[in-house]
Formats: sequence, structure tokens, C-alpha cells
Amino acid sequence: MKRFFVLPMAAAGVIFMLGTGVTAYASAETSSFDLSREGSISLTLYSDEAETAVSDGVLTVYKVADPVSNYDGSFSYVYTEDFSGCEASLEDITDATLAVTLADYVSDNGISGTSQEISSDGTLTFAGLGTGLYLIAQTGDSTGYYTIDPFLVTVPQEGEDGWIYDVDASPKVEVYAEPEPAEPENPTPSNPYDGTSGGSSGGSSSGTSGRLPQTGMLVWPIPVLAAAGILLCVAGTVMRRKGKRTHA
Repeated sequence: MKRFFVLPMAAAGVIFMLGTGVTAYASAETSSFDLSREGSISLTLYSDEAETAVSDGVLTVYKVADPVSNYDGSFSYVYTEDFSGCEASLEDITDATLAVTLADYVSDNGISGTSQEISSDGTLTFAGLGTGLYLIAQTGDSTGYYTIDPFLVTVPQEGEDGWIYDVDASPKVEVYAEPEPAEPENPTPSNPYDGTSGGSSGGSSSGTSGRLPQTGMLVWPIPVLAAAGILLCVAGTVMRRKGKRTHA
């Protein structure tokens, strides 16, 4: 009778987990885990590279999943209603690609969260958060810094002396460097004879494209002088022949 009772209960547990998308997160004991307690996520945005705090920008927090206590003393996470259509597994919430996937899901589905501006000293706190899995994404740029990659935070987190409900989750900040303008590899020199610059095939502003510049030399006397020279040569030849006939 005991065997027939345990088997249906185990099968029902498996069906429940498959049907609700619940994934076991850890085997941490939940004896002191208070699901009704509120917590917070505090962040300090400081750049070690620039040795200064990030003084502007906006971060937004989204509640992704709720914790559920399991019969074996562990707990699991199940997606909230806003994320119920997400098919990504919650088996490994430390995977950075999961945070990116969830951020894309937020963007694609227009999910709203709680936004807060970064203070002048680079700090901010999301207070009054219930227990669960949260996604934090930067939704407003910080001057001079790259956008922070989305990341996941749990409230609470397990510490050495128990559960920590006020969580410190300061992300890494990278300084944004403006790229230097690239110089042309093979600049084309200007052509002084076509009235253009940089080898352009377009016409010049003076309207002399494709023509040699004027030098002050007249061209029409050249054929005239050439013709006169020919006539003089012919005349000289004729006079020479007449002179020979006279002497004869």
C-alpha cells in the first residue's frame, strides 16, 4: 500500500514541475528562508580605469522569477507572469547568456520595470523588493562609459551566516574610448590642369575643366608663318631656275 501511494505522488511532482516551468535552483536549506520578507539591491558604479564614479545613466530592474520551496529542503524558481512565455531554462542563473536572453525578451515584449537614475556619486538602490530572481539592465547611457551588460541578481543571497536580503551587486564599468578618425590610405593629389581637386571627375567652378590654362601665347600666327615660309621657298626656287637660264 505504501509503494502504491509514493509512486503517484512522485509522478504528480514531476508533472507539476514540467507544467509550470519550475527549475530547481540549489539545494540550499530553506529553514531560515523567509519568502514574505522584502530586500533590496544596492549598486555602486565606479570605474577603476578612470578612477572615478559614474555620475549619470539609468538602470532598470525587472522581476523575472519567484522562489518556490521544494519538499527536499531546496528551492526552485518559476517565471513571473510577465516572463511566462520565455522558454529559456533557469537551471543555471549564473550563465551570462541567460541575462542577455531575458533582456532581449524584455525588449521584444515591451515589459516594464522599475527604473532609477544613477546618483552623482555612482550609487543607487532598488528597495522594497520581494524575494525572487531579478534582471538589471542599463536603459539610459552613462557619459563616457560603455553600456553595462545585463545581469541577474537573487534576493536573498546565501551568506556564511545565513540569507542576505540587502544585496550588494556592483557591476563592472568600462570607460568608452572615442575611436580616432581613419586617414585615407591613398589620397589622390589635386590636378592643377583640370580645375578640380582630389582627382574628382566633376567640372571645376571656373568652367575650365579639361582645358589647358591660358599662357598669353597666340596660336593663329603659327600656320600663317608656316605658309609664308613655304611661299618664300617656292619663290626662291623659281628665281634660281630663271637665273640659270639667263646665264646660259
